[in-house]
Amino acid sequence: MSESTVHRIKRNDAETPRREEEKRMKIQDQNIVFFASLRLGVLAFNAAYPEPSCFPAFSAFDTISAMHVLADETQVAGLIDGLASAVARDKSAVADNASWAVVGIRSRGDVLAKRLAQRVGIDRVGTLDITLYRDDLSEIGPQAIVGTTEIPFGIDGAHVVLVDDVLMTGRSIRAALQSLMDLGRPRRVWLSVLVDRGGRELPIHADHAGLVLTGANGQKIDSDDRVEVRLTPTDDRDAIFVSKPTEKGAVAR
Repeated sequence: MSESTVHRIKRNDAETPRREEEKRMKIQDQNIVFFASLRLGVLAFNAAYPEPSCFPAFSAFDTISAMHVLADETQVAGLIDGLASAVARDKSAVADNASWAVVGIRSRGDVLAKRLAQRVGIDRVGTLDITLYRDDLSEIGPQAIVGTTEIPFGIDGAHVVLVDDVLMTGRSIRAALQSLMDLGRPRRVWLSVLVDRGGRELPIHADHAGLVLTGANGQKIDSDDRVEVRLTPTDDRDAIFVSKPTEKGAVAR
């Protein structure tokens, strides 16, 4: 092999990373142009066919643009304070010496439980994962993500405040109650939820609810609306949203 050939091969090897980087940057620029064009196309379509029309306006960005804020960070803090006050009243009204514990359902119910326990002054706080107790587990199949239950104390004879973020059908609470019964026999279980949105399929009622979206005094939402709670540090902020499902098969909560 001649010296010039060897030199050319070395030069090509040295230029390969630069060529790969140029190729990657070119693809990235093409992607940016594509998504910018897609966004402009969506805006043009919605402008050309405003509701009502033969074509419904749509968004290429899921349900985020359709979200309506029910409670911001300050209002969520007020709702949690109200929940804590209700739990404290019931705790002070109970005339027994049984211990109290707060147990939150993953996920976000556990975050809410920690905040409630801190406000009420209850030291025993646990986390409950109900995945294996869900009545739709056979439908979820291998997609089910099983978390850990962390209740490092006994619940026999105790008052247990069960906490969840949103109460709808009552099926998650049924699963949580079954899970708790496998761990012990509480003296009483109290149910505290941040949002009661109605739509019950089981005879389950919250003892304490921060925001009620049913009944004469509640805000009206449609049965297929989705209520979403965000709580730090799981999420980027504290808020409660309601949104219209825009995807086929979307499930209300």
